[in-house]
This record gives sequence, structure tokens and C-alpha cells, in this order.
Amino acid sequence: MQIALVLGLLTVILILFPLEIVSVDVLGLGGLLILVATGILSPDQAFASFGSEMMVLLASIFVIAAALMKSGILDTVGLYLYRHSAGNYRVLLVTIVLVVSFFSAFMNNTVVTAVFIPPVLAVARRAQLPPSKLLMPVAFGSMLGGCCTLIGTSTNMAASAFLVRKGMAPFSLFEFLPVGLALVAGGAFYFLIAGSRLLPSRGGGELTRDYHVKEYLAEVALRNGCPFVGKRLDEAGVQALADVTVLGIVRNKETLLAPEGREVLEQDDTLLLEGAVEGIHRLRQTPGVEIKGDVDLGDHSLESDSIKLAEVMVGPGSRFVGRTLKEIDFRRRYGMTALALSRYGRDVVQKVGKIPLEVGDVLLVQGPEGRLNDLRSTATALVLSDLSHFLLERRKAVYVVGFFLGAIVLGGLQILPLGVAFLSAAVLTVLVRGIPEDEVYTLIDWRLLIVIGAMTAFGQAMITTGADKFLAALIVNFVGNTGPMGLLAAFFVLTVVLSQPLSNAAAALAVLPTALATAERIGANPRAFAVVVTLAASASFITPLEPSCVLVYPAGHYRFGDFVKVGFPLTLVVMFVVLTLVPLVWPL
Repeated sequence: MQIALVLGLLTVILILFPLEIVSVDVLGLGGLLILVATGILSPDQAFASFGSEMMVLLASIFVIAAALMKSGILDTVGLYLYRHSAGNYRVLLVTIVLVVSFFSAFMNNTVVTAVFIPPVLAVARRAQLPPSKLLMPVAFGSMLGGCCTLIGTSTNMAASAFLVRKGMAPFSLFEFLPVGLALVAGGAFYFLIAGSRLLPSRGGGELTRDYHVKEYLAEVALRNGCPFVGKRLDEAGVQALADVTVLGIVRNKETLLAPEGREVLEQDDTLLLEGAVEGIHRLRQTPGVEIKGDVDLGDHSLESDSIKLAEVMVGPGSRFVGRTLKEIDFRRRYGMTALALSRYGRDVVQKVGKIPLEVGDVLLVQGPEGRLNDLRSTATALVLSDLSHFLLERRKAVYVVGFFLGAIVLGGLQILPLGVAFLSAAVLTVLVRGIPEDEVYTLIDWRLLIVIGAMTAFGQAMITTGADKFLAALIVNFVGNTGPMGLLAAFFVLTVVLSQPLSNAAAALAVLPTALATAERIGANPRAFAVVVTLAASASFITPLEPSCVLVYPAGHYRFGDFVKVGFPLTLVVMFVVLTLVPLVWPL
């Protein structure tokens, strides 16, 4: 009965996770409480993982990674790519994969992807390449680089913490390095030979066309008798009447873009509007309003020397997440007008201000160029336009990099426990103002930590009840005749499949108990099985549901099928490398 309850509860949670009917952290904690209430786990067993060294290590990595991002050190690397990128597309592609992988080996994948999107977009524009030709390799490179070290991804740390609960030695800082380097090399070679041809060619044209804003642009002239003439823009009621946005005023052959509300409208002014056809027609019924036809409106109509169009991404930890632009008071506070929003390849032009924002959303905005850096620094939003807004705080960068490298050396040589080394680096980073004190706790992904803690406890419940051995017996009966290598392949595929709808860490923690029990049952090396499952969880290339892929999806104008087309062959490459090298490094 206990086995049935644990497996049934785990199945329900794995089904509900991707549906997000209930928040994943609440769902995990709810399942954990049921395990305690039924007596399967004691409170100490249930909550032990939340106070583990790995949790401290993971939280510290979030803080240090945010400090590195804010210091501008990664932007500087992107600037180097921008200035010294070769004209050869394939060389540029491989360089991007290798550079992103290097940084991702020591930082959170999502943070690395978010930081490198703006400079890589700048590289694409300079090289006259569509963004779709470079951004997916950024996401995939960050995922491959995360396989190189223990701290490269939360999945590795979660798996290591589970091994400790199982009574095994944790993964060392560089235990994955031989296989991880081979995976990075294999990924770079894949993009050099095949991936470059499979990547779609999309985006890179006019922003108003890419975001489907062009069809919502119109010009109206204010003639004699128009009730708007002589009134301030914010008092005339033009925008409220027709549900439109005034993007510019043409007066005496001069264009005033992004006009302020106090601007007084005059006779024969031409208003450049963004709005639905219904609103424009409603405006036409107003006396003295003339709709201009046969006008070619586009990027050139919305930009000037001081007013720019720009793409702004809602990044991890942004203050915009979960709030609408209307709630933020975006136009007044930041001096920018949001024209459109792109999410998962779907562009929204109407009622953009009423949509709660999510990580990865890309806004097309218009406004003064000088306000873009304000937007980037105060809202932790990522400006995707160019590199002129990247600021290197050299003193902070030196301190943060020094603390980070010190933690890697001290932890890697086992002079200090990893948790102590990286917590020390995080505390020192805060003390030197590498990150504002009031932002520290907002930078940690608490939801991820709770999910990892809850799923680790579920693994303990499988061990306590014998559910892991029960599943192991079933798997051995079905696949056991293929030998240890066949079982490794089966667990690799199972983990990859689960990692598409689930978070990578959750997928690994769901499979690890059964994989280890299977290894013990057939007398194989359980550590080899643990490594295969852990690395397979990071091979989430087939769908754009992994956080790094979510970030590049709208910025690269990708479609769901693009990830299947490019990601499936890369998954096969990763599977080949893992199944070839793991038995050599960790003999079966």
C-alpha cells in the first residue's frame, strides 16, 4: 500500500507539474505533507533536504551570478564578440557556443543565456544575420556548459544532494568535466557541420514588420472644426475615444515622436497612431478628423536621432514579472511606449498593457534613447537593441570575479567544503556592494529550491517504502536482457522524455531512485547510472520549455518545430557521447 501511495502520488505530481494548475512549489510541498501525514516519512526525513549544504551552495550561486551580470563583466565579453567577430558564420557560431559554454560551467544556465542575448543580437545585426541563426546556439551552449561542473546547473547539485541522502559520496566540483568537455566539443562540432544548416532564417528585418505592428499604424490629420485642436494631448481624449496610442505628431513637415501629454494639438497636425481598425474608424466619425491613406509607415516613421525603437526582454528576477504594464505605470515611469509583446512566437499588439508579464516576454518599445539604460538598470530588463547601454563597473567586477574564482579554487581543492566556499564568496560580494543588500533575497529562485527539496524527499520516500526496488525489478524484467548498456540507454531516454514537461532537476530526481536501485539489482556501478540520469536531464533540447530556451524563443522569432528540428539531432549526439564515455570514466 505504501509503494502504491508513493508511486501514485508521484505520478499525479508529474502530470500536474507541466499543467501548472497549481504552482509547482505548492504542489511539491502538498505532496510532501501527504507523505508525512501517512507516516511514510518522518518530519525530519521530509525536511532534511531543505537544510542541506547543496541548498546553501545553490542559493549562493544565484547571488554571485546576479552580481556578475550587474557588474557588466559578461557584457564586456559580448562586446569583445561584437567587435572581433569574424565574417565567417560557422566560425562565429562555434565561438559563441564555446564562450557561452565556458561561463555556463560556473553559473546558472538561465542567467548566462539572458546576459548573452543582447550582445549576440548585436553581433547578428553587425554581421547582417537573422537572430534565429545565433540565439538557439546560445541556449543550447549554456545547457551543454552546465554539464561540465557540479555548479554548472541546479540539476547537478540536486542529484548530488540525493546521492548524499542515499549514503553515497556527493559529486565533486569537476567530476563531470571529462564528459562535459566532450559534450561541449560535440555540440560545437554539430553546429559547425549540421546545426548551422538546420537553424531557421527568421527575424532581422523591420521591427514593426517582425512584430506585426505595421498593420496597426495609421495617420490622421486634424482639420478645421476638429474638437481636439487647441487642447493638450492628455486632455483631448484622442487615445481614450478610439483606444489608440499617439506615437508622433507631424507639424510643418517636422515630426515630434513620443510626444508628452502637455503637447498642445494644432490645426493641420498629423497624428501617427497605433490602434485597431475599429478604433481608427471610430475616430473618423469625429468632425474634422481625416484618415490619410496610401502612407508607408514602418520603423523609419517611429524613429529619429533621439527616439528609438528597441526590443526589451523581461529577464530572470525582473520587477515586471507577474505585473501588467498598466500596473507598473510603464509609460510615465520609464518614458517609453510599448507597441507590442512577443511570447512563445505569438505577437500581441492590442491591449498590451493589460497582459501580466512573464520571464522571456519581449516588448517592442518606442522612446528616448537615454531612457533605455534607466529601464535596464532599474527594472532588470534586458535591452536587446545594441551595446551602447552596457556599462562595466570595473572595481566591482574585479572583486566579484576574484571572490568567485577563490571559491572555485578552495572548493575544488577541498580546502573548504563547497557550501562554505561559495557562501563566503556570496557574503563578500554583498559586503563590497557587488549586489545591493535589499536585492539579495529577490535574486534567489526560491521556487526552484522548494521543488528540489520536495522532489529529493520523494526520492527518500521511494527508498524508504521500497518503491525504487519495485520499479527496478519491473525495468530489469523488460529491458534487463540488453545488459547494463541497454539499461543505461533506457534511463537516458526516460529522463530526456520527462525533462521536456518537467524542470530538469525534477526529472532527474524522479528517475534517480529507480536508476540506482536497478544498478544495485544487476550488480552494476550505481554512480555510472546516476551520472547518466543527471546528464540526460540537461539534454532538454527538443522543446522550448527549458528556461534558457524560453528566453531565446521570442527574441529569435522561433517556432515550436524549430526546436524539434535542431534539438533532436543534438540530443542523439549527447546520448552517443554520454553512453560512450560514462562507462569509461565510471566503469560499470
